[in-house]
Amino acid sequence: MREKNQKTQSSISPKEQEQLGVFLRAFVEGNDHPAYLHPDKTNTMLEGIKGNIRHSAMSAYLGPIYWAYRKCVFPAVALSLLYLICVPFFHWFAVILLDFLASSLFFRVYRKRAEKIICKAKMSQPTREALLQYIKRNGGTSMPAAILAASLLTVAFLLVVMLLVWSGLLQAWYGNELFALLFSQG
Repeated sequence: MREKNQKTQSSISPKEQEQLGVFLRAFVEGNDHPAYLHPDKTNTMLEGIKGNIRHSAMSAYLGPIYWAYRKCVFPAVALSLLYLICVPFFHWFAVILLDFLASSLFFRVYRKRAEKIICKAKMSQPTREALLQYIKRNGGTSMPAAILAASLLTVAFLLVVMLLVWSGLLQAWYGNELFALLFSQG
């Protein structure tokens, strides 16, 4: 992957590389107020997009919530569905595996999204300033998306647990001791 990325970067002129760097920085930073920008975090994201960092720690910790925060909505939904399907059946092993998967795929997915936005901007925006504004508007982060993702994921997980309790599968897997502990009155 890194070799392919280096070949692609070396096949474009230095001016185009610089321009791509400006576009990627605009995508990562988004429309944030200058007081909220963190150059170290931006540089880390840019290094990850370039392929120099293979895993995203925040994606490993927060999974689909972080993906939604970074406006990767459809991959966040797919990852959430994987969590909801796999975790009840495979327990802690699924959580570790899915966290590793989310961590290792994040920068690739994020780069694809950035490339798609930049390409769409180049085709639809007449001026460089309009192009940068389009990229910033569609990039960056979204705290409301992260809060919505966390809320929906929590509600969906609780519904799955309720369904498993109602169907008797949870009791079959964990035995009566869990239910005695959870539902005892004293």
